[in-house]
Amino acid sequence: IPKVGLEWSLTNDVMVYGIYSEGYRVGGTNRGRGMGKGGPTLPVVYDSDTLKNVELGVKSQFMDGRLQVNAVYYSMNWENMQLEVVDPSTNLGIPWQMVVANVGDAEVTGYDIDMKAAIGNNIEVGYNRTVINDADVKAPAFFEEPRVPGGQIASGLDPSQALPMFADVSYSLYVQIAGIKLFGGESSLRFQHSYVGTSLNQLTDGFTSPRLSQGDYAISDAIFSMDMDGWRAQLYIKNIGDERGISYEDTQHFDQLWGDASSNVIRPRS
Repeated sequence: IPKVGLEWSLTNDVMVYGIYSEGYRVGGTNRGRGMGKGGPTLPVVYDSDTLKNVELGVKSQFMDGRLQVNAVYYSMNWENMQLEVVDPSTNLGIPWQMVVANVGDAEVTGYDIDMKAAIGNNIEVGYNRTVINDADVKAPAFFEEPRVPGGQIASGLDPSQALPMFADVSYSLYVQIAGIKLFGGESSLRFQHSYVGTSLNQLTDGFTSPRLSQGDYAISDAIFSMDMDGWRAQLYIKNIGDERGISYEDTQHFDQLWGDASSNVIRPRS
């Protein structure tokens, strides 16, 4: 699997780089339920897919290293991408099943920005942001199906379908104060905040397995640390606002009939 990288130091404090890499996921086999009725529409065996990734970035520092700014733009292209979909043979009376299929070619583009600054001798602040500009798969409108008139069955997908699990925007930031003299020891206080943007839980949508939005929540934490005579104590307050964000919506179990849907909720304040 090839991987090539180049970097160029513009100055002692600024470096630009580029990376090209490839990867793949091996193929596999689905369950193939309903074989007595002719089986599923999509192949029981799915092929490997290939990822080609390009990154262009910069790493820099200023003010004698007290300010660091890094950024990277990336473009990821999948060929024959593997994704979970509801097999359309359900419309033919075949038992419902979620399968892995080679849906089509996909592209993801976006960028990351990471900044860190030291303010004085004891204060540090940091910020990280991820933005996804595009995350789509070129999906077919129909799949081959000889059991229906015309030999094709609707896929239920749009020509350019949004990929699941890619949040549009996410970010995190923190402020840390060190060197606090307290009770004869040295303490520090850190406040951190993060936001997870909205994403989709799956590619396909339907009554048996609906496509839902997830994410769109923020979490704030506070951490107090004390060092004294060779020991350390820490006090955490996690999820200060007691947010009930949903990190993942699981609707892949025929839940409209069997009630097996579930939501992964982030931990409450602790």
